[in-house]
Amino acid sequence: MAVALLSVGANLGQRRATIDQAVAALQRQPGVRLLRHSRWLETKPIGGPPDQPSFLNGAILIDTSLDPPALLAALLEVEKSLGRERHARWGARCIDLDILLYDDVIVHQAQLDIPHPRMAFRYFNLSPAAEIASDLVHPEIGWSIGKLFDHLRSSDYFVALAGPLGGPQHDLAVRCARAGNAQFVADPVAPTAEFTRLGDRSGPSSALPIEFQRARFEALQRDQFASAIASGQAVLSDFWLPESLAAGHAEEGSAAEGEGSAARNCGLLVPRLIVLLDEPWEAARGRLFDLANPDADLPGEDEWSAHRHNLLQFVRRAANSPVFDLTKEPHESAFTEIVAALDAMRCE
Repeated sequence: MAVALLSVGANLGQRRATIDQAVAALQRQPGVRLLRHSRWLETKPIGGPPDQPSFLNGAILIDTSLDPPALLAALLEVEKSLGRERHARWGARCIDLDILLYDDVIVHQAQLDIPHPRMAFRYFNLSPAAEIASDLVHPEIGWSIGKLFDHLRSSDYFVALAGPLGGPQHDLAVRCARAGNAQFVADPVAPTAEFTRLGDRSGPSSALPIEFQRARFEALQRDQFASAIASGQAVLSDFWLPESLAAGHAEEGSAAEGEGSAARNCGLLVPRLIVLLDEPWEAARGRLFDLANPDADLPGEDEWSAHRHNLLQFVRRAANSPVFDLTKEPHESAFTEIVAALDAMRCE
């Protein structure tokens, strides 16, 4: 038998009665045994069409002999029996059942994502999940549900975008900050300045990472954002502080291993979430070319590709905050996801 953590929600009709019916229907499913469920939590809708009614959300812990695809099929059958219809994404619904965790299984398919890709930063997922399953471990992040929920409540309301040089993080951060009413923090290091270092690791540019780190360190001093923090406003940056260690130097990852605690000790903002982005070489080259001086000697595709690979691996390995991987998402989809994430991680 496997242990599975499910989420349940409803914002249409008799919400509590429908959720109770869903729990009862799950108990009748062959191969499913209910262990416990959380209290039902009232939350505002996240993303989707405007003017939706509030949700009731909760978490359900089960034992099951069903494999993940069969469990998903069972959940869809319960939804259908209770009148679920799918129209707009993140739209109003009479019932919603999702698999958050299934033992330590990791599945990323078109119709099945385990662990749920957004559970690590959604208050309406983590609050009820921590109530009934705080010791379960997220197999990709390596943190327990309890630790994820503690991080959500104790970290700063700060999201950092990370990506390769010439990537979409600046443009997306500006747009998302405007749409999500967040305070925007621009990278104080010009992309072309950091890219120049890639082409010369033996000369004076080898000392530049220290200067980059200092500039970013100063840009993220927590006391500069006292007003935003006090008012509950999000802060959104187009860079992640340890990125200056990552460009072509993934072996230096150990320098960032204590980033979360080190950030607090140094008076820095601690990211609630790091969003990882990507960009094809052609688009990145175009951005860098537009920003460069006419006589700039930018490295070629091979060197940039090595930088990109190292950075993506570095962020996934060394981040001391949950990472929301949007590297395969088109820009418009990433924009929608980031704005919704800003809303979903509010602890209220």
